[in-house]
Amino acid sequence: VKALVAAKDRPRLSRLLEGLENIEVLEAEADDLWVRDSGPVFTVSEAGVLRAVKFNFNGWGQKQRHSLDNQLAEKIADLAGVELLTSSLVLEGGGIE
Repeated sequence: VKALVAAKDRPRLSRLLEGLENIEVLEAEADDLWVRDSGPVFTVSEAGVLRAVKFNFNGWGQKQRHSLDNQLAEKIADLAGVELLTSSLVLEGGGIE
């Protein structure tokens, strides 16, 4: 399990998770807690290559601050060590149909 946490909250989360195995705490700043809405979508090519896709996130129609959220896909791809592909599509909440 990988948990994203703001730098200021890392000490507290580390204390709460003390003694638990298989949990990696990673730092990433965000405006909102819904990484589902602004984080990348991971894909696997036919050759088995894992990549992350960054979609445009506009804060639910410019209703919320989202400058930090807009950087999450890059941060997560970097932490995962995978190539980041950028899409011109707006996608929020994993609303792929």
